[in-house]
Amino acid sequence: MVAGAFAPALPSTVAGPLQAAALSYGAIIAAFMAGSHWGLALYAPADAAPGTRLLLAIAAALAAWILGFLPKAPAALALAALFAALFLMDAWMARRGLHALDYWRLRQILSAGAALSYFGIAVSP
Repeated sequence: MVAGAFAPALPSTVAGPLQAAALSYGAIIAAFMAGSHWGLALYAPADAAPGTRLLLAIAAALAAWILGFLPKAPAALALAALFAALFLMDAWMARRGLHALDYWRLRQILSAGAALSYFGIAVSP
């Protein structure tokens, strides 16, 4: 992800494929993160809106897949937004004690890194 943001500093024969790979990887990771909400929702307390979270997880996974059909800049911006949305889902869960503290700390760092990386790809030449 991070390498894709800095790819324009490389020769164009490397930069384009590297950014394409970063976009594919991001879609896979976003779908994976959305899928992790399934397991958490299935065993959540009744007051933790598991049905809504399952629907949001499905929507996020489908969005990640659809992004593979978009040009680079819109796909990268959408991935940045998708990682931000997944972060908001994690934040909602953390506020309700549904995440372990270590997991929540990790999600903060990784989600911010992913969103910033994809924003960088979106604005790169």
